[in-house]
Amino acid sequence: MTASVQYTVCYFQMRGRAELIRTIFEYAGVKYENKYPVDWKAEKESAPFGQLPVLIIKDTTTGKEETIAQTHAIVRYLATLFGLTPSDPILAAKVDMVGESLDEYAQTVLGWYFQPPAGEEAKQAAKVQIVKETVPAFIKYQNKLLAANGNNGYYFGTETTMADIGLFALVANWNTKFPEAFDREQMPELYKVCDRVAKIPRIAEYLESPRLHAL
Repeated sequence: MTASVQYTVCYFQMRGRAELIRTIFEYAGVKYENKYPVDWKAEKESAPFGQLPVLIIKDTTTGKEETIAQTHAIVRYLATLFGLTPSDPILAAKVDMVGESLDEYAQTVLGWYFQPPAGEEAKQAAKVQIVKETVPAFIKYQNKLLAANGNNGYYFGTETTMADIGLFALVANWNTKFPEAFDREQMPELYKVCDRVAKIPRIAEYLESPRLHAL
């Protein structure tokens, strides 16, 4: 199916909100291209909602192109296409709920990192609140799900789903930018999932390749 399809991930030259999308392609072993804005102010109106990431899907046989915007929409499309979404509707919804919870956590971390409160004192106070309140709550509820599956390195069953890939991409992307929010000693069961995903041959190769963005 993918032989006649060309995928282009449009985003800035960084990991950011496109990294999960790229990770899905890498897991699936499907080729894609990165396209970076040259003049984003001028190019912004060409994106469906004036935002990135955007995924362009081109049928190389007919030349027809389709454009999908919004991270969640792109992720759901690719997860379904590449077998990361379970066929059972209930299980698929549970995988999706994990994805939503991971994104909420990511938004809290991103908010502090990119748009911290004005002033060093307020910035540090916000950080302390995240570390003391948000992080423990996140770990608590994620651990409940992992324990229900026997803490076997998978969120559900014994097959990799979008939940596992999502957690891996979140931690890999942010553990060096906000280490207090991703402390291995505080969340060993979550890292058990991440470490397993990191050892998947295609992912392991990606992590050592020049395709992985530095930031």
